[in-house]
Amino acid sequence: MTTTTNNIDKFIDGKEKKSYPSPEQLIPHGSEIRLVDELISANDKIGVVKLSLDWKKPYFENGKFEYTWLIEIMAQGVACFGGYLESQKASFSADAVAYIIAIDRFRIMNRLPLNEFDEIFIHVVFDFDLHPAAVYSATAFFGKQELARVQFKTYIDLRKDL
Repeated sequence: MTTTTNNIDKFIDGKEKKSYPSPEQLIPHGSEIRLVDELISANDKIGVVKLSLDWKKPYFENGKFEYTWLIEIMAQGVACFGGYLESQKASFSADAVAYIIAIDRFRIMNRLPLNEFDEIFIHVVFDFDLHPAAVYSATAFFGKQELARVQFKTYIDLRKDL
């Protein structure tokens, strides 16, 4: 746990911040369902995605943040980071489509009261690659508090005739 906290602190403080492609460029979700705001840090193993909460988004129901939405938020964080990693490969194909094929170990750790403009950070770790399949772990943070964690298994469909 200490490593994750140290890594998230480093990224939140902006010490490694640089410009990355926007979620609009990395994932196919339309604006009404796109929940993540920005890939704020990435290397070949770890990425951090930021979300600033907005009352207009579906994760607020009756003025309360619904924690079950964290699985979708973390999936979009994985998609942003995974899309960025793929775009950096020499073999990258814009025609490829990635899917989450399995979700494992989803656990909500803390249910803190969250409000509009609060920022959630998704810390994504690229666990291993069996191209075209890969495994990612994601942890959602609010400040230094761990909200949830999950593991996603993904598959990239490289067929050009989709």
